[in-house]
Amino acid sequence: MNNLRWAAIVAITAALHLHAQTRTPIPTQSPAPAAGPTMEQTIAFINDIFGGQGMVSGDDVDISNQSIKLIRPCVLTYEEKYRVGGDPFKYESPIDLEKADPLSLKVTSEHGFWRLTVEQPGFGHQFPPDPNYISAKPEVGTVASREVAQKIAKAYIHAMVLCHKSETPSLF
Repeated sequence: MNNLRWAAIVAITAALHLHAQTRTPIPTQSPAPAAGPTMEQTIAFINDIFGGQGMVSGDDVDISNQSIKLIRPCVLTYEEKYRVGGDPFKYESPIDLEKADPLSLKVTSEHGFWRLTVEQPGFGHQFPPDPNYISAKPEVGTVASREVAQKIAKAYIHAMVLCHKSETPSLF
């Protein structure tokens, strides 16, 4: 009886040992969906803010219309129509969201309103862009309040993150 007991213990131990070594298939997981709004929703959000604020005035500058649109995958163009002392002007600035660094996006107070600028190699006051040119202040928005400017800045950063595909842009 003692031998039978030892044989049972050895058989159970061997079975548990073999079971522990058996490969268990790893369940396949679908990649996590991108968090937050899509590029199209982000562009629409920014344009809604631009359109909803009406004319932005400060000192002798009146900005009557501004918008962004996707001209190529991950390349936006910002357009602003304004008057300085009664003379009409049009400003256009392309933004390469793949090359843009979120840390280069600045919100500054200027002429009685808030400007958003983003520095990036090859983009700014030239179209088509020259890869050796870095614009001092490529503007990407002008609004009447700091809070609205910060909302737009967050949306631009989200668009930059969407365009960095597999790599995360440097935040620090």
